[in-house]
Amino acid sequence: MRNKHLQKEARYAWAKHRSSGRVLPKPCEDCGQKHSPRPGETKLHAHHEDYAKPLEVVWLCPRCHRARHMGPSHILMRKYA
Repeated sequence: MRNKHLQKEARYAWAKHRSSGRVLPKPCEDCGQKHSPRPGETKLHAHHEDYAKPLEVVWLCPRCHRARHMGPSHILMRKYA
């Protein structure tokens, strides 16, 4: 089970780092989709694999991020439902 306090601290540290303006999203690590700052287009998520390392993130599109948390079968079920 993940530590909620560690998770909260990691998110805070990442938000502070991101607000410095030195962080630019990379393409989704799983599917290669690129980030778009335009409204209504894909915004990539910064995903923490390890909350003890708050500045180490994996960039994922919303679909791949869901798959990391819920498993790929969840995405397939939603696609064909």
